[in-house]
Amino acid sequence: MSGAIPWLAYAGHEIEDHEIVFEIVDAKTGRPIEGMTYKLASGGRTLLDSKTLDNGTTKPYTINEHPNLSFVAWVKGDNK
Repeated sequence: MSGAIPWLAYAGHEIEDHEIVFEIVDAKTGRPIEGMTYKLASGGRTLLDSKTLDNGTTKPYTINEHPNLSFVAWVKGDNK
């Protein structure tokens, strides 16, 4: 996401309506990955933690509100 905000301003698109959504899809099929857990943080503050992807996507956040949004995802599973 580095550079996204300056580019949007340059292109004249930096407005409240633009949202950031992270999506995880299968590289072969293009289908959304289900069952992954994620964390979203912005400016050193956790916004969401241990949430499950919905149809492979995160909850959307506006770019102006959270220009430094970071995303971490993992698979919860049995330690066999």
